[in-house]
Amino acid sequence: MGVIDDDDFPQVLADVRTMVPEEDLPTVLKAVFGRNPDGTTMDRLQRPGL
Repeated sequence: MGVIDDDDFPQVLADVRTMVPEEDLPTVLKAVFGRNPDGTTMDRLQRPGL
């Protein structure tokens, strides 16, 4: 309960995007899922230009 599998995350992300205003999306995804708006994890190494 409360765990979202990686396979299910794209649908959950799509659902959240329809319910959360665009300006609030980054904050909500970071706080609730630890994810960026594109679905990548916050702990993923960010390289310049990507």
